Amino acid sequence: MLNDLLFWLFFELFCRQIHWILPNILSWGMNSSVWSSLKGKHVVITGATGELGRELVKILSEKDVKLILVDTNEHKLTSLQEKLKLKNVISYIHSVNFNSENDFSFLDIYENIGLLINNTDFYKNPSLYLEEDDDNLISVNIRSTTRITRRVLEKMIERKFGFILNLGSFVSEMPFPYNASYAGSKAFLRSWSHSLHYEMKRFNIEVEYVESTFVLGSKKILANGILNGFGSTKHLVSCFPLFVMKCLLVFCPDFVLGRAVEWFHRKFHLEKRLEERNKRKMVALKKVYL
Repeated sequence: MLNDLLFWLFFELFCRQIHWILPNILSWGMNSSVWSSLKGKHVVITGATGELGRELVKILSEKDVKLILVDTNEHKLTSLQEKLKLKNVISYIHSVNFNSENDFSFLDIYENIGLLINNTDFYKNPSLYLEEDDDNLISVNIRSTTRITRRVLEKMIERKFGFILNLGSFVSEMPFPYNASYAGSKAFLRSWSHSLHYEMKRFNIEVEYVESTFVLGSKKILANGILNGFGSTKHLVSCFPLFVMKCLLVFCPDFVLGRAVEWFHRKFHLEKRLEERNKRKMVALKKVYL
């Protein structure tokens, strides 16, 4: 009886996930041909100096491509470029403010961009919605991503070739209380990427949404999964821990997941911060009266 129940549970899980499992397996199998087609071309990566960005750059430096590194901190970009020079890797750096109305026109000088990796991410610790920084979050997570993609797509369409990876999160598919705007920005990114995936097919351009967060372990595993798995699927689950998590989430109803996340964020973030704030006030009062 128990064996039958487990069998049907796994069978249902498989049926629910088959629509993305098979394309992911296929994409992993075809990845080597993707890198052959990108040989000698430019690769743009935003958020290049972040933890995941550095791991992506490290792997890309071993490929036969030229790197265009985009981020906010010029000092960190220069330091990263110096390390790449020691490996004889051709790289270009651009320091930008992702919060501004940047049109990314500096990319027009590069005629042969084959891959764009949108890796910018604005995230803050959980807080009440009224305390969230909506403007900056939307500017970084949505506006800057759509603008740089539009800029790069123009020439990709002319050449009828290119790959665009939009790095997202599992929160795009689940309730995420006390980070409502962040979850909404990732949901936008997912839907927008999926739509562009089909729109750009006729131009021989692959647009993919990549599950790239909520993974235990090093960012190296995640970076390897992303760069060794993309190429022919609209939605890439980039490594095994994420694969397992995505499968498990299927069995968790939204109302259970939403309440669990709400409790966790409230208990370990909001209440903890309030407690620390009260402690600081008490210390300050003691200093005044001593």
